[in-house]
Amino acid sequence: MQIVIENNTINCDEFLVKYKKNNTLKSKIIDFEYKNSFLTLNVVENWQESDNVALNDLISNLIGNEPVSELSKIYEKRKNDGWVFYNKIRTDFVYLINIGQANGDDEYFIQKKMKDVKANLLSGDWVTAKKDLIAVEVEGAFTEQIKTSFLTQIQSYIEANYPQTSW
Repeated sequence: MQIVIENNTINCDEFLVKYKKNNTLKSKIIDFEYKNSFLTLNVVENWQESDNVALNDLISNLIGNEPVSELSKIYEKRKNDGWVFYNKIRTDFVYLINIGQANGDDEYFIQKKMKDVKANLLSGDWVTAKKDLIAVEVEGAFTEQIKTSFLTQIQSYIEANYPQTSW
């Protein structure tokens, strides 16, 4: 049996989480599709009026997001952004080596200094990466100019992508 509901504000992730937690609905909805503002549900044959009431209550209580699901999406973006940022830094260093303005030992030294910063960027933890970078001592090939450049870029990202209370 199929039920079709027109609603242009349904968040599918939130709907999925909430109907699976709903004792009345979790065994009665076989699957669903949300397309062009229409929620189409395939439900069991013994669907009853009380199931309609439960479904309508669930839909009316959707708030537009599922907090855990939304945070997960944010961290996926931060992880991807961290990888892109780190890859650009690495590429810049390799380029300097290729044109003879740096050597592999310098790049290796900087990589070792940045080990914890790198790990945090790659896991999407930019605020922690900043704290780790602040703690890194300037020495050898890891100059104040390099450290300041990294800090400036990381801080800019944090200001653009984190609530101010986080930093």
